[in-house]
Amino acid sequence: MKYIKRRKKRKGFTLMELLVSLGIVAALSMMVAPMIMGKIDEAKEKADISNANAIAVAVQSEILSGESLTGQLTEVQLKSLADEYFSGKLPTPQSTGEAFAVSVNSNKVIITVGSTQFYPVNEATLPSASK
Repeated sequence: MKYIKRRKKRKGFTLMELLVSLGIVAALSMMVAPMIMGKIDEAKEKADISNANAIAVAVQSEILSGESLTGQLTEVQLKSLADEYFSGKLPTPQSTGEAFAVSVNSNKVIITVGSTQFYPVNEATLPSASK
């Protein structure tokens, strides 16, 4: 009887198949990553605008209730707003580490962070207005 050498069927992938698939995944992730990062920045900016709107509504409510607020709001006034309207913690900007600066001029509320105005929304001063 002749012994026939049988080849075992190997299960798995070759090195070349693995390298090609890794290359494809890397190329796709390089194309998708910048799009995702841009969306994150946009979401942070929209969150800042939303938080600024909420703070503005709280300040306007205080003005309507008879509180006389003028000029730059102090830490004590902001703490009072936070306690009454935001469960003790005033929203902070997502895009920067700074705090919102709130000022009232003739019952008009202006909310800024640095040189960027978030309320009322001024498209020209927002960081990604050109996008």
